Amino acid sequence: MKKFLIIFLSFVAMLFIVSVFLPSEGKVERSVTIKAPIDSVYKKILYIKEWQNWTVWFEQDPTAIVEYSGPEFGPLAGMQWKGEDSKGKIILTEAQSPNFVNYVMRFQKYAPFYGSFNFKQNADSTVTIDWKITFDAGKNPTKKYFCLFMDQFMGKDMEQSLEKLR
Repeated sequence: MKKFLIIFLSFVAMLFIVSVFLPSEGKVERSVTIKAPIDSVYKKILYIKEWQNWTVWFEQDPTAIVEYSGPEFGPLAGMQWKGEDSKGKIILTEAQSPNFVNYVMRFQKYAPFYGSFNFKQNADSTVTIDWKITFDAGKNPTKKYFCLFMDQFMGKDMEQSLEKLR
């Protein structure tokens, strides 16, 4: 038993020491190019009530009850949800038509995630949408490990959501 305790405590200490050298920011980025007018795609992001139509997060927890706050679109437009599997809040923080939309997102007990959508009109009448989500772990060892796996946790959801914007 004593040997097990020493091994366990050594393992925990090693995890903590390794975390000192881990990055304190996690980042996930995805892009899609679609054939659509830039204004119509931009509005799907700018109007917060539209998010339920294209983000897969709401499909993952169909019990979620959504409430909206603030204006219908643009900065300070927000939504919060609560379901069996999730609880969170998104508030749009900045927008410039039709170039970008920024937001802050909170899930239950996590520090905030910061997101941005950047739109680029291409010469061939397509629009490229770049979606980025960042997370600042600070010095918290557990959150730093989360940053390592953030892409695996969120990347697929972002890809599927972007596809639904087509």
